Amino acid sequence: KSIFIQTPTLNATPAIDGIISACRRGIIVTVWIGLGFNDLVEGFGTFQGGTNEHVIKKLYKKLRDGNDGAEKYLEAYWYTGKDQTRPLHFSQKSRNCHIN
Repeated sequence: KSIFIQTPTLNATPAIDGIISACRRGIIVTVWIGLGFNDLVEGFGTFQGGTNEHVIKKLYKKLRDGNDGAEKYLEAYWYTGKDQTRPLHFSQKSRNCHIN
């Protein structure tokens, strides 16, 4: 079983809790998100759930803290366009998180 998520911003508590729950049940969760997308409005001090980088780090930490190997079921990737060789940070003001 597997779940695929592609989103520009991943910081909603119900989504994060669902990802953790799925990984703990042995379901592979693949997440594709934008690097740096909306960092200024989603970051700390904005009453949002944090930046994409923070959320991914938090997900892996929570999964590792369970000591049950659940982190191996989370696969997180930064969106990279088919004509790109590496992810582009949103601050470069270039296409970085949509499907061509």
